[in-house]
Amino acid sequence: MCQNTGPALGLADCESLRVLKLFVTCDPSDSTFNGFRGKGANEDTYKWFCLDLLSGIFEQVPSLETVEVDAYTGIKRDAPLIVALRRKVEEQRRLRLVWGPLKREEEVLELKITRLETAMAGMGLDSNVPRVVEVAA
Repeated sequence: MCQNTGPALGLADCESLRVLKLFVTCDPSDSTFNGFRGKGANEDTYKWFCLDLLSGIFEQVPSLETVEVDAYTGIKRDAPLIVALRRKVEEQRRLRLVWGPLKREEEVLELKITRLETAMAGMGLDSNVPRVVEVAA
């Protein structure tokens, strides 16, 4: 892998950089990628690679204030790469983590589902309890 965050990249010159936007297109730790990760790579290889790149950015860009993390809909917030990125940002006490538009939309949908399940349970319509409905015509 040739990507790096070495000094030659000039990140230290990004004095006005306040927001870093990360967009995850796939999570290579997913079992879908078994057999396709490359020689010697396992489900954590690319996660650690991404975290190393992110650390390099954090070290060289002290003006950074916010990191926005987003991903395609198929990549959930609890995916290993997303969780690792979130934790890395949270380790940096000076940084604020925000979710990008797709992950915010996912959060709103999860909240609506939770509210619906709570309302249904309040009416005795718990989704975990099988119901038998007889219909006479």
